Amino acid sequence: MYEQFIKEWLLSNQSRVYSVIVEKYYQQLLELKPTLFRKWLAKEIDIPEEKINLSSLNSALVRKRKKEQKNIQKGNDNFNQMNHSDPAKQEEHFTFSSAETSTAKSRTKEL
Repeated sequence: MYEQFIKEWLLSNQSRVYSVIVEKYYQQLLELKPTLFRKWLAKEIDIPEEKINLSSLNSALVRKRKKEQKNIQKGNDNFNQMNHSDPAKQEEHFTFSSAETSTAKSRTKEL
């Protein structure tokens, strides 16, 4: 379904088409890298290879990677906030002393 729309959008120089391409074919793009992916996509949707702008394809791929990295960092930040926001849920690592286990220490120093 998307192939026909992508073909029309590429031929008419529609905006945001490269972002749609990266979303749809992300795995193939990672495997083939942009130059080979361009050749593959041209054959896949039956358009001239020159109609696919390699620079725009690279830019869309960089935007996708930055977005994923931002989401990963945001997820880690949210995870850390959840873990540190509720002290009742955190494990206690502090060891309490009791009168039986404490050792008597002298508070005076000899000079």
